[in-house]
Amino acid sequence: MSNVFRTLRHVLVKLTPKLMPNRNNLYLEFTLAHIPYTPNAKNSNILDIGGSRGHQAHALSSALKLRGAKVMTTILDFDSPALFEGKKLYPELNYVRGDAHYLPFRAGIFDLVYSFSLLEHLKKPWFVLKEQVRVSKKCVIMQIPNLKYFVELHTKCPFLWMFPEAVRNKIVEITNPGMLINFDVKYKALVENFQQNGFKPSNTILIYHHNLTKLLLIPQGHLTMFRKAVS
Repeated sequence: MSNVFRTLRHVLVKLTPKLMPNRNNLYLEFTLAHIPYTPNAKNSNILDIGGSRGHQAHALSSALKLRGAKVMTTILDFDSPALFEGKKLYPELNYVRGDAHYLPFRAGIFDLVYSFSLLEHLKKPWFVLKEQVRVSKKCVIMQIPNLKYFVELHTKCPFLWMFPEAVRNKIVEITNPGMLINFDVKYKALVENFQQNGFKPSNTILIYHHNLTKLLLIPQGHLTMFRKAVS
């Protein structure tokens, strides 16, 4: 079974680059279109959870500074080598090694908190979501993939969500050793958990990796901004 899935994944991995747009640009455009920063904004704190080397954080911070906003951006990740490389690439950013389940920040310190493709790789995703809400003053941006898509995007395995859990875990282990894919992370559950924690969805887009995939009607992911509800 190992060789079969490795061969299938190799073929699909070769094909997917032609079908994948620059997702970082999509996330950046969405964020810039919906966050409430103006040229007269005071110092603003941003937290990128799981931001690795900081490519996305650097692009967002640079774009906001061009608008005249004063921004301080922090990246939290558990990968020490990636953080070390990031410090050399973008020394103007702040890098913190930490666990997303226990954010080492006080409540309400960040104007914007965001994470892309993070929750589905965690054992306790809703605990992490609650932590993001805790440290956020105004809004949280979250992107998650559709784990019930025709082809699971991490393993490149067709209809992976239909397999028994033990088989799913074996396939993930073969294709991505050490990776966790939590199939409880669904968009409906995401919205419900945010609402339970006092944040409401204000803007969302469906993610299609290519215009042709829109013909299949099912999106490959969701990108949503949640804002703190006014009491």
